[in-house]
Amino acid sequence: MEEKLVLDTSVVLKWYLQHETYAEQALLLRQAYLDGRSNMIAPDLLLVEFANILRYQLEMTTDEIKDTVQGLLDMGFEWVKLAKLDSSLRMKKLRVMFKALISSFSWVISETCQPLC
Repeated sequence: MEEKLVLDTSVVLKWYLQHETYAEQALLLRQAYLDGRSNMIAPDLLLVEFANILRYQLEMTTDEIKDTVQGLLDMGFEWVKLAKLDSSLRMKKLRVMFKALISSFSWVISETCQPLC
């Protein structure tokens, strides 16, 4: 039976920050996914948290973040939607967020609450 793993932002960051504690284990999990030995499920919030850390803690440029986030999307994880957005809308919303200097978490809250308004 194929193993299913729910990704956490801290694990994904270790794929890029290989000096972090447990980076080697995180890379082994990624390799198991790439080899088809496990299936990874990722909540949409991971994408936003990841972009937020790239922007504010690693101080990447918008283009660097866009490329890194797209690379993550291209890995083909099963995304659990917390906000009802398709992948093209996710990228558009991220670009707007960066241009408007809106925090990632404010964006998620506004998207999640929008149907309630």
